[in-house]
Amino acid sequence: MNHSPRANDIAISATFSTDFGYEVEVKMIGKRLTRRAVTGLLVAASAFSSVVIAQDAASIGRLGRMPVLPCCKCLGESTALNLSTGAAPWTASLPGSPTQAGTALASNQAWTTMLAPIAKWISPNGNPSTVGVYNYQTQFDARNCTIPSAITVTGKFLADNSAVLLIDGNKVTSSQGTPNYGFLPGSLTPFSYTIPAGSAAGVHTISVQATNSGGPTGVVVQLSVTRKCSDRLEKGDRMD
Repeated sequence: MNHSPRANDIAISATFSTDFGYEVEVKMIGKRLTRRAVTGLLVAASAFSSVVIAQDAASIGRLGRMPVLPCCKCLGESTALNLSTGAAPWTASLPGSPTQAGTALASNQAWTTMLAPIAKWISPNGNPSTVGVYNYQTQFDARNCTIPSAITVTGKFLADNSAVLLIDGNKVTSSQGTPNYGFLPGSLTPFSYTIPAGSAAGVHTISVQATNSGGPTGVVVQLSVTRKCSDRLEKGDRMD
């Protein structure tokens, strides 16, 4: 039931942000708000926010939701997304196929777990072992914001047997270390990429093209997307 504020009413609200860019807001309006009522509001908002986060983590790939990089609310603020494998929705296409399908957590005794628990190994559903190039992908939507900002994608990855990482089709780096042993600690490959300001707003795609030379295959990517907003407005910038 909606309750419109009256002249003597007091209104408070609590807003919580999830890792996937969604916000949960709970409001309370009334003539007298006790400490118990305020505490109840905060508990309810926090609990509901936790449910939203849990539902996102469990079903985001199935429902096709896309993580959103929100705008800054204040000058000098930063916002971020964790798009690591095992924490965000990733898809993969099999060698010779353009069709992106689901992925699942995977493990192999030869694969280092040095990126856990932040990132976990994934493979295409069914854990195939076909020789060839597998194209793993994740996407995010960067909102068009009033405050000028720079968006940077950073992280590190491993792959069985090796991989090339691309952002919006641009090659960023390829597996380091011993050739064809991209799953060992010495092959951990860092990366950093700043999205050009003119194309920052919109949907962006991170791809890991992993080459499998035989046997099990998979990738693990620790990936963070950060929006750093300007701490001042230049001439011509507008705050609506």
